Amino acid sequence: MYNISLLPEKYRLQRERAAQKLDLIIYFVFFTVICLILLTLATLVRCQRLSELGELDGEVAKIRSEIDSLSEYSKKKDNVEHVYNDIKVLASGLPSFPRVLPEILGTVTNNISISSVSMEYALKTAATSMKVKGSALNYEDVAAWITALDELDVTGEIHNTFSTGEEAASAYNISFELEINILDATALDDITWDLGENDSEQAS
Repeated sequence: MYNISLLPEKYRLQRERAAQKLDLIIYFVFFTVICLILLTLATLVRCQRLSELGELDGEVAKIRSEIDSLSEYSKKKDNVEHVYNDIKVLASGLPSFPRVLPEILGTVTNNISISSVSMEYALKTAATSMKVKGSALNYEDVAAWITALDELDVTGEIHNTFSTGEEAASAYNISFELEINILDATALDDITWDLGENDSEQAS
């Protein structure tokens, strides 16, 4: 079966060109729609990536801040440990005053009056001595107190450097001075600074 067109050749060519032009428009519209879809998808992906990148930047900034804070804490901790170690060296061999003084002064009887107490640390001999000045009713009271001091664990040799005066029943006329060698050397036990995770080891 044959298709026979009765239209002139000119009209036939115009129709073919019109059909081709319509096909080109359809192809162009289709291609444009595809490009718009792809552009929209790319924009969405880019926005998502930018959002994720913004969150990552926030996390990085937070981590950097924490690192800077830890670094500053570490520097301060190092400074405190340095001071602590210096104090440990200075306190090495010294007596624990909160322990020694109450023990010694706790042996004072009513017949003895203490006027002054001083302590001295000799660097060459690494020894601590205590000088006690006071007065008593009689010499027996001074001797009894020396005996009580000698029984303490924190004391060593005790010297009565001088005692003078007249005994009286109701007046502290006997003046004396004692020089006591202190055996205690636990001043480091009084240092209880919190230096972090190693504080228990450094305080021991």
